[in-house]
Amino acid sequence: MNQTWISLTNADKIGSRFDYNNFLLTADLFLNDTTNDINSIYQSFFSSSTITSQINQTNTNINQSLITTQHTDTNVILSSIEKFILTFLMSTMAFLTISGNFLVIIAFIYEPTIRTYSNYFILNLSIADLLIGIIW
Repeated sequence: MNQTWISLTNADKIGSRFDYNNFLLTADLFLNDTTNDINSIYQSFFSSSTITSQINQTNTNINQSLITTQHTDTNVILSSIEKFILTFLMSTMAFLTISGNFLVIIAFIYEPTIRTYSNYFILNLSIADLLIGIIW
């Protein structure tokens, strides 16, 4: 691949030629791809910036072999036992969340010695977590 870039600068008003092989760009991975879409995206990117790219492209053909794969259905219907187990676990977690946060709120109300500034923050977290547990 014989490629050169022409740099257009306003300082010297002269285009300077740079050898493509002196630059290491991450887009080089895409440039060596044989699809013309990637090359046109690469060229349009540099034509809109201060560097224009003059690329001598060679067209290559790719022969792709047909790969047969077995597709599994991603929308698997859960059995009634799996639905029951998931419902039970989620209900248990919601119940534990709600009851634990109620205990924190009740302890904060009935025990005046734990009403410090840092514990008000914990009370706020408990109320927010209680609301999330109720919604969940």
